[in-house]
Amino acid sequence: MPKYMDSALVVFTRYPEEGKVKTKLALHIGERSAAEFCRCILSDLIEKHRSHSYDIVLAYTPEEKGEALKSEYQADMYLAQEGKNFGERAMNMYKAVLKKYKKVVAIGSDVPDLDPTQVHKAFMALDAVDVVIGPAHDGSYYLVGMRKPIDIFSMVKGYYPEILRDTLKLLAEKGYSYALLEKKTDIDDIDTFRKLQASLKREQAPLTFDLLKKIKA
Repeated sequence: MPKYMDSALVVFTRYPEEGKVKTKLALHIGERSAAEFCRCILSDLIEKHRSHSYDIVLAYTPEEKGEALKSEYQADMYLAQEGKNFGERAMNMYKAVLKKYKKVVAIGSDVPDLDPTQVHKAFMALDAVDVVIGPAHDGSYYLVGMRKPIDIFSMVKGYYPEILRDTLKLLAEKGYSYALLEKKTDIDDIDTFRKLQASLKREQAPLTFDLLKKIKA
């Protein structure tokens, strides 16, 4: 499919370094396996989404790992995350990327089973609504898409069980329209990791699939 310069998929990611990623999960599978897990997911996501009708942007942290990340992962744009907390980093990202693209859909690097068809649905939804959200089973969200920067993150100090509910309430109070995608599971702890081991298909994320078969959890 041809590239269109008006849409971008942003992957929020921390450089996959031992001891710095998936710390809760690392308590069960080890720091090396946790870092390799993140490397595999990021590689699979980029490979799966790279040849579709939207660009890929890597919004990364920490800033000093930028050159290493650029040498290891191919994207159309790289952006160092800026801000003291998730809310600030998210808003700064949307403001920066929406200067170049008309539609921006952002995800974390922990949804290996996210397919291009689901991303296309998010972009299509933005033709009719202000915000599109992919709800996660834990009460948070795995995807947020916008056409203009809307601050739905200022109340966010981190993920908590009611974050999706509070976000939708805020959008309604501010008069913004929104659409919801299907629910998915983002992988943060040993329970969601084990569910992924049982459900992931190789064609969805081959590197991640092969690694999961090697890890005993």
